[in-house]
Parts: sequence; C-alpha cells; structure tokens
Amino acid sequence: MAKKKEETTVDFNSLSDKERQKIIDKAWGVLDECNPEASMLDNALSNIDTFDDTGCCMLNALLSGRIVGGGFPEGRMTVLAAPSSVGKSYIGLQAAAIAQKKGKRILIFDSENAIDSEFARNLGLDVSKVKYFPVKSIEQCKNSMYAFLEFVRKQGMKGQFFILVDSLGAMMSEMDFKRLEDESDSADMGTLARSMKGFIKMMTNMSACTKTTIVCTNHIFDNPGQMFPSLEKNMSGGKAVKYHASTVLQLSAVQVKEGDADRKTGDEAAIGSKGMTGVAIRGLSIKNRIVKPYMEGSMYISWQKGLRKYYGLLELAQEFDLIYNKAGRLYIRSTQEGVDDEYIGTKQEIQTSKTFWDRYIPELQKKIDEAWVYNSSNADLIDDAEDIIDEVMDEETDD
Repeated sequence: MAKKKEETTVDFNSLSDKERQKIIDKAWGVLDECNPEASMLDNALSNIDTFDDTGCCMLNALLSGRIVGGGFPEGRMTVLAAPSSVGKSYIGLQAAAIAQKKGKRILIFDSENAIDSEFARNLGLDVSKVKYFPVKSIEQCKNSMYAFLEFVRKQGMKGQFFILVDSLGAMMSEMDFKRLEDESDSADMGTLARSMKGFIKMMTNMSACTKTTIVCTNHIFDNPGQMFPSLEKNMSGGKAVKYHASTVLQLSAVQVKEGDADRKTGDEAAIGSKGMTGVAIRGLSIKNRIVKPYMEGSMYISWQKGLRKYYGLLELAQEFDLIYNKAGRLYIRSTQEGVDDEYIGTKQEIQTSKTFWDRYIPELQKKIDEAWVYNSSNADLIDDAEDIIDEVMDEETDD
C-alpha cells in the first residue's frame, strides 16, 4: 500500500516580501475560484459608485451625504417609511422619473393597486416605457423579482434598472390568502414576518449583484405598549425590514395652510378644500452606512410645483451656524477676522433661491462631510488608543 504523501509546510515569516506576496495571491485565488465576484475591497461589488437623484437636495443629503450628485444609492435597497399621505409614493415616482430621463428602465411592483398612469405621467414618467407588476403576495413578488434580477445579472445588465416597490406594508403572504379561502379568522404574524424576511434578504443581495436601485415604501405606526416615546417608529413587516435593508429613512409630515404658504414655500395659491398647499416633511435617517444615524432634515412637497429642490437647506445651514437670522434678516457668518457678516436677504427670498444655493451649497457640503458622513476622523481615536497601549507597555516594562 502506497504511503500518503506528506504535505510540506513553509515558514512564511522566513520568506522574502516577494515570495510572501505570491503565496497571498494564491490564497486570494482560492476564494476567486469559489466566487468569481470576489475582489479586493477597492473594487468590491458592495461599493456605491452612483446615486439616483431624488430631485431634492435635502433628501439627497439624508440618503447619501451629498447635496449634489447624491440620492438613492445604486446597488442598495432603500426603505421610505412613513404614515399614510406623507408622500412616499410621490418621492419614489419622482426619483423614478429622473432616473428614466437619465436612461434607466423603470419597474414598479404595486401591492396597493394605487399607482395611476395619469398620476405617474404628471410627475414626468413616460408610462409607455414603465413596466407595471401588480402584486398578489410576498412570495409571488419575491420569486418574480428574483427571476427578473437573476436574468439581469446573467446578461451583465448592471446599473440599468430602477425598481419601486409600493408598498411592503400592504403585502400579504400566501398563507394569508389560504386562510381567506378557508374562511379562517386565525392570524399568524410569524408566517408573514418570515416571508417578508426572505423577500428583504433577496432584494438586498440581488440589488448589489445587479447594481439595481430598489426603493420600497412602508408604513409606520406607534407602539401603544411603549412606555417611553421614541423617534424611531415600528414598521410593517417585522424587524427584518430594518435589519436587512441597506438604508431606512423615516418620514413624518406637517400640513401647511394657505396663510403660511407664502412665508414658508413661496407657493402662489393654495388648492384643496381645506386650503392646503402641500405637505412639509421631516426626514430622519434610521439606518444608513453613509450618513450617521438619526440625522434629520426638512423637505416640502408642493401640490403645484412638486418636491421643492432647495427647501430645508436654509434650516440646515442655520443649525450648522453658517447662517443666522437677525430681526428677520439673514446673514452669512464670517469666518475671517475683520470681515463683516454678509447680508443675503430674507427667509422668503433665500428659502428656495436657486441663485443663492448654487453658490453656497459647496460651503454647506463641507459641514455635512464633517458632521454627518462617516470619515477617517476615527483614525485619531486609533492613534490615541495606540499611545495608551504604548504607555501601559512601558509601565509594565519598568515594573
């Protein structure tokens, strides 16, 4: 019987740098054979290279940390969570219209049967080129979307599609339909949560593999048994939605009446039976790997003019103490000694002024980069920790 050939081991530490690198490259090659999409991190599948503009600078900043050139991250699954009538579908459709104008194909999964072609057309979509898929159940939506995105992946069609799912909260599981057929009144939230968990996981994975932007709307609600109020509300579909989604933005709304319209937004006239001109929205970043959690900002949807592009930037600049209000007059705070603060106008003049914000956005972006975006400032903490370790080691050596 032939003896088994003994494996020879190499003393890695005794090799030259060049020889070590050859062995390391071979080790990486083992992983490349297991998964062709494995790569070094600077060229990783999970990297975000492109964002789909929302049409609103403040919303772009909350989602991506970029006022200009930001928006919904391509290759990620984003959830817009809000109560009814806040503008979730409106924001999703407007972003889809912008993406379509830039050459992307639009696919809508509608579980509420509420997206009307005329409404979408008014927001700028060419509805003849939008694929509409009415959703019956979570399982049907999951299987259909997976089959579509797997085809997209195999064809190498990365970055070609924008998918809107409206909404997660209205979806039912196949088991729910079976109970209806059996005329059963029993409820099993566990089945719904498990079905939703599998659906969310699939979207997160396949959006990255195909560089597809996926935007899902969802409902939020208060927990009546909660002892202390929380900024973060509960979402339909269970905890899996937050755990497995790439980005979660929570929205809340305050109606703006006719008397406040001119002061707040510059709208010419109110419409609607109650004199509402639109809806003011407060966005809260619940989960994001670009922007730090719990960053907030204001937006405004005008029923006449749509999602206002610059609304909310003035409030943010004031929070950063870049601009201040003195007796109704706005000033840019000077950062140079001996230079007076610059008067720029009134709130009504500046709130949505394209001329001003196109000039001032670069300064505001610097502050966002410092305060909102994850950056290398943690390197200072690492250096401090290393200094402490060195001091401890020195003390032990002295002892």
